[in-house]
Amino acid sequence: MPLGFLCWNLSANWEDLQQYDWQFNGTAGALAVVCLMAAFGVLPVGSQQALRAFGYSLDYRDAFRGYFLAQPAKYLPGGVWVLPGRALALSEVGVKVVHSGAAQVIEGCFMLVGAVVVFTPYLIFGDTGPMPVAGVAGCFVAAAALLCLHPALFNRTATWILRRLGQAAVEVRLSARIVIGMLLTYVGFWVVAGVGFFLLVSSVHEVPVNLAALLLAAMSMAWVIGFIAFLAPAGAGVREGALALLLAPILPSPLPAALALMARIWWTAAELILVLAAVISRRRTESQPD
Repeated sequence: MPLGFLCWNLSANWEDLQQYDWQFNGTAGALAVVCLMAAFGVLPVGSQQALRAFGYSLDYRDAFRGYFLAQPAKYLPGGVWVLPGRALALSEVGVKVVHSGAAQVIEGCFMLVGAVVVFTPYLIFGDTGPMPVAGVAGCFVAAAALLCLHPALFNRTATWILRRLGQAAVEVRLSARIVIGMLLTYVGFWVVAGVGFFLLVSSVHEVPVNLAALLLAAMSMAWVIGFIAFLAPAGAGVREGALALLLAPILPSPLPAALALMARIWWTAAELILVLAAVISRRRTESQPD
């Protein structure tokens, strides 16, 4: 449905897109990329926190390289190759594959919970009528994810699974401090990324500041929908369609579809810059004498 809406929106508004008075603000566009890069820079902190539950203590540089060296893999068909890619990258600093996989599951849960938290303003204040059943369901999903990550439940379950896999040497120590820290980390990620998205929209259309929370909410939920459609490489197509659909009540036509495509370029460009930084950092480390 989201991809179909995007295609329909582009087709129905093609003439308007061609005739629209596009006036790109380069400063706002550049700041949007910088803001998103800053948000991405928070994600390795989430990796550090998740791996602490398994007894690892990575410095930020290793977590940064482990995270971003694997990111290009998500653009491969199937959309799940980033998982073994990150496991391979982290294995170079002593993280076992099974622990890396479990940590990535924890990160994904908190990223989804953070997205649901910042999506709330769209449900309450957006021009969508009363809070829909989907919003209530989303709150229950977030609550269920947090319940599964309650230290008492998670530590017992993870320990049992690891023992069955022959990995009982590392103690599982997900604590309340880690849970709170990760929740703040990922909500912070979405807020900073949302500021970047607001700047991206402002680069082509004058938008009042009071719409910033709605734009942030629309972007975060579009990301979640793309994440769920894991068979699409990096959620390609699905994420853009969902974003166009969510922006339709907020922005005038033909902007929703156009901004959905711009958002893909913006997201990919910022990510690739940090991938390049991770590659350079790794090469410098390898070139240093022991």
